Amino acid sequence: ALEVTPTLLTMVCHNIVLDEYLLGVTALVTIGQQTLFFIIAAYFEFDKVTDFAGGTNFTLVAVLTFVLSGSYYPRQILVTAASALWGVRLSLYLLMRIIKIGKDDRFDDKKRGFSLEFAAFWVVQAIWVFVV
Repeated sequence: ALEVTPTLLTMVCHNIVLDEYLLGVTALVTIGQQTLFFIIAAYFEFDKVTDFAGGTNFTLVAVLTFVLSGSYYPRQILVTAASALWGVRLSLYLLMRIIKIGKDDRFDDKKRGFSLEFAAFWVVQAIWVFVV
């Protein structure tokens, strides 16, 4: 019988989720955050959090991968700080803009709620966050 020990679990997580480039953890965090925001937006049938979700996800991934990398050279600190500040600024700007405008024109001809059409936007956004 295969015994699941903390050592085995740690090795599996480290090799699959915490790979050398942290792509596994980046994918899991991105899928998790985009799914959470999709559920919220679909349930309440609004589109005010779409860009905020993308920007904050980008920022979260930048900071998380920096921390998990375990190396803190000045260049990494500067690039991560600049990326995080950009992400926070952009997210807040887009959130305030959509609150002021009241709606997102990109979704005028699309069905909201738990539809494939609305979900497709979130899938594309998750891909964007992961790739960038």
